Amino acid sequence: MSIKTTPPVRKKTCYVFLSESYADWEIGLMMAGLHSSRAVEVLTFALTKDPVCSMGNLAVIPDLSLDEVDPADVDLLVLTGSPVWGKSENEALSGLIGHLLQLHISIAAIADSTLFMACYRADRAVVRDGHFITAGGPYPFQFARKIFKYFGLLDNEQFVEWYQQFQPRTTASLLPKLIHPIPPLSGNSLYLGASLLQKL
Repeated sequence: MSIKTTPPVRKKTCYVFLSESYADWEIGLMMAGLHSSRAVEVLTFALTKDPVCSMGNLAVIPDLSLDEVDPADVDLLVLTGSPVWGKSENEALSGLIGHLLQLHISIAAIADSTLFMACYRADRAVVRDGHFITAGGPYPFQFARKIFKYFGLLDNEQFVEWYQQFQPRTTASLLPKLIHPIPPLSGNSLYLGASLLQKL
């Protein structure tokens, strides 16, 4: 009697394209979150497998070259900002993007890479529209959140607890709060000022 075995569940994959001079801070939280979740495999690729250097001079050896990417294995393609997007240096990526769109696979782009996709809405910080997720350069946190939501990670209580550590704080929340309110000085200002300092 043969025993039926259940095939292992395939991990979802996020392919991150590393362009020369890529903006490392735009994808840092996103990559850390996906990696820590252990539910999504993150693979980096570039035009070749040669090291790619970020704007912050962080050199990375890509996992794959563009030619080695199997479109059928991609669940989400992430494009990060870089000054070279406007110089036609990443045109070789057009074939892969076209193939992914034919397969109805989603693409997430931030900053200058949205111009390559011609799909950025300047009136919104982050947008998910059909198979596109786009964000402006100043919004890497919101970009990461959209991607976490795309992979269903925000339904995981343990992951959300990790994620909330990185919530942006307003300037006001960083200011120290005075226990005693300071009334307007009147009469003997020097005396009142000294007594207030003693109370603080």
